[in-house]
This record gives sequence, C-alpha cells and structure tokens, in this order.
Amino acid sequence: MKFCGESDATIARSLGVDVDTMRKHCPEELANGYANRRREVVNLLFEAAKAKNTSAIKRLDDMGRVAGAAAAVNGRGGKMPKPEKAPVAEKPGKKELRKQAAAQVSGVYAPPPPPRLAVDNTKAAGGE
Repeated sequence: MKFCGESDATIARSLGVDVDTMRKHCPEELANGYANRRREVVNLLFEAAKAKNTSAIKRLDDMGRVAGAAAAVNGRGGKMPKPEKAPVAEKPGKKELRKQAAAQVSGVYAPPPPPRLAVDNTKAAGGE
C-alpha cells in the first residue's frame, strides 16, 4: 500500500490498528516498503525480458536510459556542487545609521566646529 502511495492512516485503517501502533511495530516496512516493492517490480521485468517479452525489454531499456541520463546530470551519481553565493555586504546597524544621519545634519541644528587650538602641533609632528 505504501508503494501505491497510501498514507499511514489509510494503511493503519485497513489493518484495523491505530497509526501509532502500526508505526511502532512496522517501522521497517513503512520506511522501506516503496523500495522493496520497486525492487520486486524490476525483478519481474527482468524475468519477463529474459523470457523474450518485447514490452519488458523495451521498458527496461527506457528505465536504463532515464537512469543513465539522471546519473549524467547529477555528476555520475554524486551530488552536484552548490553554486557559490556572492558575498553579501554587511548592513550597518542602528547606531551606525544614527551616527551617519547625525553627521549629515546641516543648518541650525548642525554641530559647531571644533575649537581652535592655541598651539599648532601639526608642524612639530613633522620634525621641523
């Protein structure tokens, strides 16, 4: 039933048990039911193809081509590398935005210029 796409609730109802009981006692079947049935179907196809069933041979050939194409696209069965993300510029925080806004204030509310120094120390730093 899992192979046919039935939900856990539907499977539990058909068995006459609670969903939690089914999950407790049948976790392997629920987890691998689809894969196990798929393997059985493919085995039946191989047996029919060995018996010279043309439809089965064609179906297996189609399945092989699709699987081969998927493997080629996915890098021969490996994972495709994730594209590198462009570095994102950091956004300024609230304090930085407020400081920038305060520095751009002009007019009546502009901060006063710094006071003039009595001694000019810039010449002494040059070594003159």
